[in-house]
Formats: sequence, C-alpha cells, structure tokens
Amino acid sequence: MGGDPSNTDTLITHTPPAYHLDVENKKHLGCLGLLDEIWRIKPQLHVFGHIHGGRGVERVTWGFEQRVFEGIPYGEKGWFAVITVFCGLIVKVLSLFGRHNKQPQTILVNAASKGGGFQEDGRWKTERGSRCRHMTHSSGF
Repeated sequence: MGGDPSNTDTLITHTPPAYHLDVENKKHLGCLGLLDEIWRIKPQLHVFGHIHGGRGVERVTWGFEQRVFEGIPYGEKGWFAVITVFCGLIVKVLSLFGRHNKQPQTILVNAASKGGGFQEDGRWKTERGSRCRHMTHSSGF
C-alpha cells in the first residue's frame, strides 16, 4: 500500500488483518503488516476473506484500548493489557451517557464462505446442501 490514504473509504484485500476475524484451528493467521496499514488508513469498511474459520463481521473503534487489546492474544502486554482494556470498557460505557464517541471506526467483514477446502479426491468439500458440491479442483482454479 502506501500513498495518501485520506480518500480510502473501502478497502478490499484477500487476507484479514492480524487479530481480527483471522482465527482458524485456534490460531491467529492474519497479517500484521495489513493491521498496521488499517491503523494508518482507518477505512469505513474493510472486506476480506481467505480464513474461513474467521467468517463474520466486527466493528472496530480505533483508539488506545483497541491497540492494547490487539496485543493480548499474543501475550505482548500481560496483565497490564487486561486491566487497561477493562478500565477502557468502563470509560466507554460511562461515555455512552455523555459525549459522542468521535474516534474513527471500521466495519470489518470476513466474507469467506463457511466450510470449504479440497478433499483428497479433488472434490470441493462443502456443507450439506451447498450448490457447489460438484465443483472439482483444476490447475486453473
């Protein structure tokens, strides 16, 4: 990426950013470099896929608490992070009764289909009733 991100409202990438809708088989598989770019750009919408287990939608408010929270899954900040996030949540709840939150927000969408992957026989593995159960693997796919 790079350049002037000020006009970026919607970002579409293949892979998710680290820590957000990126868990597959109990492991975070998102990209740390992409997370840094999203912190810099702060688009209104980021759509991605790739990690089928992370399918879903998440709203992120880009602030101090979020930055600390993102360090927790990898144990980067320890108990300090847990206490900071907890205090941040209390402040956010109290602020709901007062001023409007002006921190930028992004809606993250992992649009990966649920299930999927190729079986040993080369057929596409899907959930029961899926319309693509007859899809086969080819070198051009």
